[in-house]
Amino acid sequence: MMKSMGMPIPPGMTPERMQQAMQAMGMGGGMGGLPGMGGMPGMGGGGGMPGFPGMDMDPEDMEELMGLNRGPAAIFGNNTPSSVDFSRWATFYPNYIDSSKTNADGRRIPKSFACDKPIVDEMGEVCRYFQLKYVIEPYKRYSRDATVQGRVRVKLTDNGSFLHHEIHTRKDLMLKMGELIPKLQIRTERLAKELEAAKATASGPSTAASSSTASKKKGKKKGKR
Repeated sequence: MMKSMGMPIPPGMTPERMQQAMQAMGMGGGMGGLPGMGGMPGMGGGGGMPGFPGMDMDPEDMEELMGLNRGPAAIFGNNTPSSVDFSRWATFYPNYIDSSKTNADGRRIPKSFACDKPIVDEMGEVCRYFQLKYVIEPYKRYSRDATVQGRVRVKLTDNGSFLHHEIHTRKDLMLKMGELIPKLQIRTERLAKELEAAKATASGPSTAASSSTASKKKGKKKGKR
């Protein structure tokens, strides 16, 4: 349908996914036709905002239906079996330990003990250091800040016993994350790559402008001869 309407089809989209997405958005019905004309299929309204069928659908569910999520929904770290039920494990979002966020944004430890813009991979690395079982859910979003993706689920206790003598509460682990993440090798490498990319982006337009100016000057010199 999208192809016939001239709309691009997202990568990973299959006819089955398209049908599921249309049904979820309430577009599986038909619209009554004009007098003397048959109904037009596929134009019925659904739930959600008036005039926008399916607008009340969870963004994560919509992304999955549209084939936009790449990779597994959960990454199991530190030899955590994929069959484990981690639904009751402690949950940590990057905002909890991000020094650039306010308390209203979700920061849960003092700014002086937090770190700048952590990511879930780095949070998971700290869990690995303390030999704690953890699961990274890369496509989950924090309700207060949907622009930051991912969260980490961590098993802190087993049958009422702490799994690490230094980690007794969620706050204990968050403080350790704030302390250790800036020292991680994977973070150093990530920041270096981001800096290189930023420099390349910044120098791109200026380099092109310099080349254009140089070409114009050469053209003027040739004209004078």
